[in-house]
Amino acid sequence: MQTGQTDLGNVKILSLKQVASWQLPHLIPESEGQPVVKACVPSLQRGAVWSPGQVELLWDSLLRGFPVGSLIICKHLQTQRDVKAKHGECKNPTHHLLDGQQRSNAIALGFVDPFLREDIKDAIWIDLSPDGNLAETSRSFLLRVTTESHPWGYISNDSAGKLSHNDIRDSLKKYGWRDEKGHPISGKSQRPTINNTWPIKANIPVPLAWLFESASQLDDMDSFWGEINNKFTSRSNHTSNFFNQKKETFKEFINNIKNENQRSYIFNTIKRALALNIVLLELSDDVLSEETIQERLVNDKDDEDEYGNKKKQNISNIEHLFHRLNSQGTPLSPDDRIYSMIKAYWPSFEEPIRENTFKHLPDAKFANLVVRAVLTTNIMDKLHDSISVNRIRKIAKNHKDEENEKKDLLEKFFNADINKVEACCELVDFWLLYREADQEFGIPPFIRSEIAYKSSEIYLLIFWLAKRELEYFDFNTEKTKTETKSASKTLIALATSAHWFCINSKHLKQLTNEIFSQIKDKPINPSIFNGIFSSKNSTSPVSLPPDNLIIESIENEEITDRWWNWDHMINNIDEKNGVKKDFLRKIKDGKSTKTASLLTYAQRKYVNVEFTYDPSNISFWIDHNRPWDYDHIQADAITRNKKSENTWMNICHQFSNTLGNLRVVSFEENRSDQEMLANAKIITEQDIENSFLLDKLEVNNFSIGRSVISNSKDASIFIRTTHNRLIRIYSEWWNQLDIDHLFNNSEEPDKHGNSVQ
Repeated sequence: MQTGQTDLGNVKILSLKQVASWQLPHLIPESEGQPVVKACVPSLQRGAVWSPGQVELLWDSLLRGFPVGSLIICKHLQTQRDVKAKHGECKNPTHHLLDGQQRSNAIALGFVDPFLREDIKDAIWIDLSPDGNLAETSRSFLLRVTTESHPWGYISNDSAGKLSHNDIRDSLKKYGWRDEKGHPISGKSQRPTINNTWPIKANIPVPLAWLFESASQLDDMDSFWGEINNKFTSRSNHTSNFFNQKKETFKEFINNIKNENQRSYIFNTIKRALALNIVLLELSDDVLSEETIQERLVNDKDDEDEYGNKKKQNISNIEHLFHRLNSQGTPLSPDDRIYSMIKAYWPSFEEPIRENTFKHLPDAKFANLVVRAVLTTNIMDKLHDSISVNRIRKIAKNHKDEENEKKDLLEKFFNADINKVEACCELVDFWLLYREADQEFGIPPFIRSEIAYKSSEIYLLIFWLAKRELEYFDFNTEKTKTETKSASKTLIALATSAHWFCINSKHLKQLTNEIFSQIKDKPINPSIFNGIFSSKNSTSPVSLPPDNLIIESIENEEITDRWWNWDHMINNIDEKNGVKKDFLRKIKDGKSTKTASLLTYAQRKYVNVEFTYDPSNISFWIDHNRPWDYDHIQADAITRNKKSENTWMNICHQFSNTLGNLRVVSFEENRSDQEMLANAKIITEQDIENSFLLDKLEVNNFSIGRSVISNSKDASIFIRTTHNRLIRIYSEWWNQLDIDHLFNNSEEPDKHGNSVQ
């Protein structure tokens, strides 16, 4: 047994370093012996869900010697596969971790040196001299997490909120990613990676791993700080900007006698943390093997599992225990719970989901949609209903013919020799995504994933179609692409129309099922979608031809109605024209609704080139974690908060918040200057093209300034310019995708001279 650990039967005691070695085996040399427990995460566990603030607070607790609760383990489960470790690799595990995944991940992160690995997505630092940065926190130590979406770190408070745009821009200059004027350095237009950054809200940040590595080797404080200094110098080859900017402050910290107490405090704290005990509670085999009254073994007709082993654990008990343990911590989402059930009963199903390289969604949400697609057959009159926990249990354990058929469908799909999940995703991407070479009408990956996330029924239909077509061509992906390419534009039109312009999720689901029933037996081609959105169907999208956006009173040379109002205009439309009322309500809102991504479509070339986006990373679904933002072309502050000379403020403010006055821009480039004029930030011809603007004249029309709210002529210019751009954004989508033929059942040539068949 390795020193520093204790085995008391069902109670094990390990050090922080030993727990971290589960994912980072290099921390424990073979000469020291292996830990009595090496635990990995079983496949039924959910993914990592802790926020940066939670990780920082856990490490603050550990460094202060606070108890952080026990981890619950069991002997390695024969019926479960091992989840890939978040920060490394768990080799030859002896146990499975049932409770404490988030804590063990956070502990391992504290031993990861961000300068020595290219593949990391998170890092944790400690500020050696936090000074006043702890004033508004409950912490004793300023731990700083940096992430893939926020490589510059977070605000130094307990919630670890996002930094301001000014702070982000300042960090990019310090990292060498922007010049002094804020312009991208050649070859560095993308967001920097973790190993090229450090937390900007820290005075003397160093990776926490440096302190643990040095303290593990040295017992003398001066030698300890000397080793940290050596690391600081040697790592300069990896990130010279960090070394150049922090070397003087670091040198001052380790040499100035005024800092001796702080140096001693940190040294003793790290040594104490290395000796800290983490308690592990091991569940006995009896707990996991005893049958419940309500449920039996996975297959009560057979005393061997799928691997040929004698059954020792009752998967029902493991599943129940997992959910009860997890109900005490960060709540399980419905998707997480169902996915963990799927993995509990069919561990092999996780691999094709995890190894799929065409990521569309976080794994849990995506897996549930895939299961529904697999269970949908063309003898049904609608797509398979949402999967529940009880339904998964019945399919896995019930021997009725109907349930056995569903079980067979799932096992044949997920356990095939090829990754059918990946093949379906590849075909969906081929149909939907923007490609400069041959599919300029396509959508950026973000819109595809937004549809899957927020309008999952229509995504499910397209995924099912991909599965059906691939099955017809024996999963020959290239042949399927060739034979179905003609349907790409129509499928994009179908998906985006339903996503942006269905009134609500209930209508969307009804519409999708109606479409499914009409096309389920028809070979895929554009003609099967002619007139699919019937004007007589109340669930059809409320999108209308672009001329319905023309507002005559706005088109006048000079606007005279200072009290004009969107809502009043909509309410005055005859009730018989309810579709137009609903359409205008959808289109008038700016970035607060799903229709905001219409703008992303108009700027699709720019978005596709400039931004990388990982939709499988759940943190990216928080708005401020996206790599882009929606920027007001004319600053919104110009049209509000002025108590005098504001005759036209009300109407200008309404147009200021439509898509006509917004553009997609990188999150770090979005100016926080409240009244910066458009021509001060949109300068070059490339800027104009990227922003979906016509020319410098249009930029100048967005650059009038405060006089738009006091001068009728200036107000008219701004409003008319915004209104025209709004129509242009919508028309770009309508015309590029020939939306009209989804509403028009005629076989006559469309307005582009092409047969809608």
